[in-house]
Amino acid sequence: MQSKKMLIFLVILSILWNFSCNKEEKIFKQGVEHYDRGEFSQAIFFFRKAIDLKPQYEAAYFYLGRTYAKKHRYAQAKQIYEKMLAINPSSSKVLYNLGFCYFKLGELDKALEYLKRAIDNKADMPQAYFVYAYCLQIKNNYDLAIKNYRKAIQIKTDYYDAYINLGQALEAKGKFEEAMVEYKTAQELAPQRAEAFFNIAVINMQKGEKDKALQYLNKTLSKDPKHRGAYLKLGKIFSEQKDTQAAIQNWEKLRDIYPNDLAALYNLSNLYLEDNQIKKARPLIMLLKKYHHKELKIFLLVSNYYHLINQPDKMLENINLLLKSDRTDYEANFYKSMARISAAIAYILKKEFDKALTEINLALILNPTIKKNVLLNKKDYPELDPLRETKEFKSIVGQ
Repeated sequence: MQSKKMLIFLVILSILWNFSCNKEEKIFKQGVEHYDRGEFSQAIFFFRKAIDLKPQYEAAYFYLGRTYAKKHRYAQAKQIYEKMLAINPSSSKVLYNLGFCYFKLGELDKALEYLKRAIDNKADMPQAYFVYAYCLQIKNNYDLAIKNYRKAIQIKTDYYDAYINLGQALEAKGKFEEAMVEYKTAQELAPQRAEAFFNIAVINMQKGEKDKALQYLNKTLSKDPKHRGAYLKLGKIFSEQKDTQAAIQNWEKLRDIYPNDLAALYNLSNLYLEDNQIKKARPLIMLLKKYHHKELKIFLLVSNYYHLINQPDKMLENINLLLKSDRTDYEANFYKSMARISAAIAYILKKEFDKALTEINLALILNPTIKKNVLLNKKDYPELDPLRETKEFKSIVGQ
């Protein structure tokens, strides 16, 4: 009798155990179904529920991390993969995904550490080599990036993105012909994609072969009619060829797609100001002030606008805003030195020549190269002529 009761107890316990196991698996499968349909919020709910029932459920953890990554919630994905790593420290997949999360979070040294561990564990992971190389490329370590892109391609010979990035790394090293070979391989692999055509166009521009560049830029747009870079480069080529109307058409097409695009607004405004079309420039400049007011070059453009409509006080107001920037990098110093030149022009308009000379002196301190490019360039900067013949000016520029 006692043994019969024990048998019944064991059967019930077995049923309950199987039910419990089946429950977490069923919940996990529901999460996968939501994941496959792109319903990521629902998927997260079910994966978490499965983990609650089975705290060491590796598959649920892995999918949960992937789902967070799909939603660009990389900090949360990282936490999940760190928990997985504690469960399975040697998993190459977990190491790769953790490295990828650090890459997306901009923590490149950490990303390199985990990606290297993934590669050391499993040498046939092309995506690990690719992201590892990408981190190195961002850190300007082009030689090592090139080596690792080639390893990714060696494993996966049809790796389109690896060919594109390899080409870009070779370009950065000045190896344009080698880069062209990689882009053409990418183009053959995926003729429907735009990036290879665009990169070939850029190399042709650098080589001065503008007709070929135009051909490839038009091909780029045939693959991707919303390709921002292609419209910008087309406008640049036409602008250099003095075909103002064609340049305007391309930059306006870009604005049809991205109405407040910084480069399109800036280029159009500049072109209109150079052509003295103040009325056309004004609404674009107002948009730049509204949406891109923190960009240093915008302050200079706005200052130029006020110069053309003879409002020196407004010029100085914009220049002072630029000079308040706490940036001290090379680009910032360049813009600040040009702002000082604009301030000098504003003071010339106000007949305050001593202040204008002070601004020129400050500009030279920030950027000595403007002596030749600006101060002694009578052709492009005639506004400085009232100062150029003075003893004070000649003393400042060392004449």
